[in-house]
Amino acid sequence: MKIDAGIGKKVLNPNVIFAFILVTGLLIRLLLLQVRWINPDEGAHLLDARLLLEGHVPVADFGARQPLYISLLALFLKVFGVSFVGGRLLPLISSVGIVSLLYLFGKRWFNATVGWISALIYAMLPLIVIWSTIVKTEQPAIFFGVLSMLILLEGLDKKGILVFLAGAFAACAFYIRQPTLYLPMAAVFFLFVSRHKVLKNFFFYLLGYFSVVTIIFLLYMPHMRLPDMLFSQLNPLHLIWNRLMHLLCWLPEQYRIVDNSGFRVLDQDMTYTLNSWYHALVFSLFIVFGALAAIVTKKIDKHQSRYRARILLFCWTGFVLFLYIFQTANRGFYTQYFTEALPPLILLASSSIMHVGKVRMPKSLVPLFAVVAFYVIYLTQRFFWNVTPGMSGYVVLSLGMAFTLYFYTVHPRPFGRMLTWIFPPLIVVSLSAILLKKLGVNDLSRFILVLLALYASLWAVNLFEREKIKRVVLFLFFGFFCTAFFSGHLIGPKYEAIWSQKSVEKVSHYLSTNGQVSDEVLSGGSIWTFESGLAPYLNVPHPTEFYKYHDANFELTFTKNPPRYIILDGYTKRKFVRHWQFITDQIEMLYEKVMQDEDSKYPVKVYQLIPQIQPESGYITAAGEN
Repeated sequence: MKIDAGIGKKVLNPNVIFAFILVTGLLIRLLLLQVRWINPDEGAHLLDARLLLEGHVPVADFGARQPLYISLLALFLKVFGVSFVGGRLLPLISSVGIVSLLYLFGKRWFNATVGWISALIYAMLPLIVIWSTIVKTEQPAIFFGVLSMLILLEGLDKKGILVFLAGAFAACAFYIRQPTLYLPMAAVFFLFVSRHKVLKNFFFYLLGYFSVVTIIFLLYMPHMRLPDMLFSQLNPLHLIWNRLMHLLCWLPEQYRIVDNSGFRVLDQDMTYTLNSWYHALVFSLFIVFGALAAIVTKKIDKHQSRYRARILLFCWTGFVLFLYIFQTANRGFYTQYFTEALPPLILLASSSIMHVGKVRMPKSLVPLFAVVAFYVIYLTQRFFWNVTPGMSGYVVLSLGMAFTLYFYTVHPRPFGRMLTWIFPPLIVVSLSAILLKKLGVNDLSRFILVLLALYASLWAVNLFEREKIKRVVLFLFFGFFCTAFFSGHLIGPKYEAIWSQKSVEKVSHYLSTNGQVSDEVLSGGSIWTFESGLAPYLNVPHPTEFYKYHDANFELTFTKNPPRYIILDGYTKRKFVRHWQFITDQIEMLYEKVMQDEDSKYPVKVYQLIPQIQPESGYITAAGEN
């Protein structure tokens, strides 16, 4: 299939378009890699991989992320060097791989246009780009998830081995990131509703999934007891029954996440939780609108393969959102979690965008215009425009630009007639946003209510017009500009990050120069320990482990064996809040400040144990349990 370029008889091969998108997305990520600040969790993930390279077993010897993820990360460190840049290549390459898989998915089950539109969105959307160079589990897990769903659809009418592989790749996603339990849930539900060789496909899918689970359990048998494995993250049911048993106070003390009961554990402030959902929504608003249009459209594609693909995408999206609503209620929510829902949403939205309607420009220029317009707004916000008009201002700006684009490209009208259509929605939206803010409504609820007010005002305008406003098209334009404005305002190299690369280089250089490999470091972020080559305190790379009930003897252990270095990095108090007064007292009595760096969001202060009162050598630290 070739696409009309709008220039004589020349045509563009969709594979050429995709190749250009892929290279552009890769170059953007490589440029970002040089300037992206350090997220607080990166050091712990990297330290997991370094400890694996040193011969320790993740989960068994120390609290760690999922074993397949740590193994892949260790492989990248082995190949590209033990540094955070080498580790960041894993999510970066995974992200580029997802671009390729979305193109293949869209091309195979819809058409080439849906494929490259999906690839374009994933390659260029700021929310995805900014997380693609952070060492976290989402991007590798999404890669295996998309691969699993792609193979599942392919295998329905073919050999069972493909369905088996789909289950196996879904299990691989779980052993990268636990919350990907939505993959088997969505797949099993889809197999039932598809009513196509249900028992056979169900059998092969679960066989593939539990084959991987069995292999992992067998690999861990020499290192862990079966009860410990069952109550650990190695068990796919752990995430569900651990929370349930905790809620019912049936969980044994040694497996409790915190030493109290209740549904919500390791509490995240609810204001932060709601703001994260709000930001996730505005950062991908046109995708959400496009997916909703695909769901509610009256024109259902009855072609068997495309219809089946849409049903799978609906199931996939639904179970991702279901699990993260549960996660929100139980623990909290971060914007990067929403990226896991984006692949199916993008594919659905792309199928809607393709049918936006006739526009008054060559169709080949539409995506180019969209990308240029988006990034002009985004970069202007980032570098030149320091004024922040707030939600009300952004909504009005986006709506005004959406109407302008709509009347120019879709529905040309005399200027006076345009104003009669534009002003009522603008006034309704402005007054709604301002009034709701005065009433103290939180941003997420306020934004949703403003969107409902916009929809109602457009519906009312259509009552008095013979030629109706195409609300789906207008909402897509509005969401597009909202995403550009809000992304430009909030998403940059420092987004959800605390420390600059310069700070990490200076502090880790001091530690590696003045310390020894056996010296232990206590800090909020583990990036200093990882980059310097020193050891994490008590062999615990994730400070969150100290929240756990079975680490309640922390203060006694500290008194007997204090760490050589304590780093107050702006995150330390948050991770050791239970013991903060004790730690500050110990710093005052036993430590001296040896350096301070001011190049990050917070000052980074390094304290060293005063030499004459260091503990005797030979004390063996206990490995953290999981």
